[in-house]
Amino acid sequence: MEELNQKEILANFGSKLWRLQNLYKIKDKNGKVVNFQPNWAQLLLLKPHYLNIVLKARQLGVSTFHAILFLDSCLWNDNVNAAIVADSKHIAREIFLDKVKFAYDNLPEWLRKMRPAHRDNVHEMRFSNGSVFRVATTLRGGTLQLLHITEFAKICQENPSKANEIISGALNAVQAGQFICIESTARGRDGHFFELCRRAKQLQDEGKALGKLDWKLWFFPWYGESMYTLDTSEEERERIRKNNNFRS
Repeated sequence: MEELNQKEILANFGSKLWRLQNLYKIKDKNGKVVNFQPNWAQLLLLKPHYLNIVLKARQLGVSTFHAILFLDSCLWNDNVNAAIVADSKHIAREIFLDKVKFAYDNLPEWLRKMRPAHRDNVHEMRFSNGSVFRVATTLRGGTLQLLHITEFAKICQENPSKANEIISGALNAVQAGQFICIESTARGRDGHFFELCRRAKQLQDEGKALGKLDWKLWFFPWYGESMYTLDTSEEERERIRKNNNFRS
């Protein structure tokens, strides 16, 4: 695809979906540099609640999606504080360098000059409009508008004290009415992640309207994803998703 020119970008600037699909580049599973194109799960997450808990299969790109979404929010909104909390320093560094910084570095040069950024360290970008994007293993202090926590069930299982710190620190840094997404594959029937899923499922089953302090459950199982199935049509996968309460 040819590089977009300034006139085309500015003409479509008001559409978040257009920006996500056209401005940002990622490395696909084969290491090829491609435009970010949201898959079915990522498209559903474009219409989030305030507090979101995602129980999912592996490799659906939920962390990649939030890395791009948060970068877009920081670039085009002043004074946004966004953060991703990962389960290890290695994963945090990978998300920051291979997703956030990679997407920023591959923006058109004129666009980067319009919204310059600098790194204070290996996991933080500060933009000229006052917005900040951090990727770390834990967060304390400050106020966040956007927070994503990845593989939280793994953290709860392998490092309960760190999970407690995330609950008391990072979650408390987000004010009511702001955005949090916690995602993970399942890791048993105990821990903070399991309890959040259980409470959200109970609210879903009761059919109550969700308030700003209620968690919304998103369930993305393996059988809704084409790469995990054989000889299944897209129409059949769509039927499976609808029958399993894949709610937008």
